[in-house]
Amino acid sequence: KAEGKIIIDASCAPDAETEFGMIGRVKKPFRITISGGEMVDCDNDVLWKAVTSINKGTNLAELGIGTNNRAMITGKILEDEKVMGTSHIAFGSNNNFGGVVQAPIHLDCVFMKPTIDVDGRIVVREGKF
Repeated sequence: KAEGKIIIDASCAPDAETEFGMIGRVKKPFRITISGGEMVDCDNDVLWKAVTSINKGTNLAELGIGTNNRAMITGKILEDEKVMGTSHIAFGSNNNFGGVVQAPIHLDCVFMKPTIDVDGRIVVREGKF
């Protein structure tokens, strides 16, 4: 049921090389709009094409909060999504970690200094708990 707009300003990549290629480290920040737990708009043509061309690709599959103060943004998503002061969202599959959506893709997007509001309670403000 997630809603909102997110500016992706760190990195974005699928879990494996796909026909759409890797976005990697973000050169120009872009906006993603989420409504009803689905990506409904995206300013990045590569990501938009990837999620809309695959069944259930627009599903908001994951929200993560970075807590590792030794990790750095490198363009390698498995480290980027753990950087302290960041957050990440993913689209597509979530059934391999307790969700119910199975899709042929899982795309992570990392953003800096998030403010995260859960049911009216701010749990992270500008990247700090």
